[in-house]
Amino acid sequence: MHLFFSEDIAPGSLWIEPGQEEARHLLRTLRLKKGDVVYFTDGKGFLYTCEIFDDNLKSCKLKITATKESSHKKTYPVHIACALTKNPARIEFFMEKATEIGIDIFTPVIYKHSERIKFNTERLKKVAVSALKQSQNLFLPAIGNITAFNEFVNQDFPASTQKFLCHQEGASHLQQLVQPDKPVVVMIGPEGDFDKKEIALAKKASFQTAHLGSHRLRTETAALLACSIINLCNA
Repeated sequence: MHLFFSEDIAPGSLWIEPGQEEARHLLRTLRLKKGDVVYFTDGKGFLYTCEIFDDNLKSCKLKITATKESSHKKTYPVHIACALTKNPARIEFFMEKATEIGIDIFTPVIYKHSERIKFNTERLKKVAVSALKQSQNLFLPAIGNITAFNEFVNQDFPASTQKFLCHQEGASHLQQLVQPDKPVVVMIGPEGDFDKKEIALAKKASFQTAHLGSHRLRTETAALLACSIINLCNA
């Protein structure tokens, strides 16, 4: 099944007008024609069965013939708050694989030892959309704005949220601390690790410290491992 994406599908809509990129893929790459059946998602958990109504590249239009809501919506939203890597390709790799595994929110955070403080979040969204279609995942992760460390740890999270800061000196392994069916926020630091003041501030904001094993991990590896552990704890 080829899965396509459009975030502009209104509830109850009978039609989809795909963007130029998706229309080109439908009509030029796959050479689909009027009357062919294709599938779309809005990234919000809905699968739309569609029939190509207009196969003109400039005015491509699809008729929705069936709508199905996913039964796999998680009860444990996964939120990874991670330092940006010096090489953008590494954080893009993380986003691709995390979307396939299951992540709900990604927030780039600026730490004292951050190697990068700017990033093209629109590019990151395109990576996530591509991974969503490839893995046939119906939930597109939200990508937050780049946020300062102090602002992030002091924001109001839902009362049931489990909050973790992962570093090598954490008291327990993350897998031992995650409780199933509860929202989880995990902070992953930069290659230069957290500053001691950051650890103290996180603890003051009720973050638990956790480690991810005895090996020193790259930022994107640690973030991906944390994402995997949370999903496994809820399997």
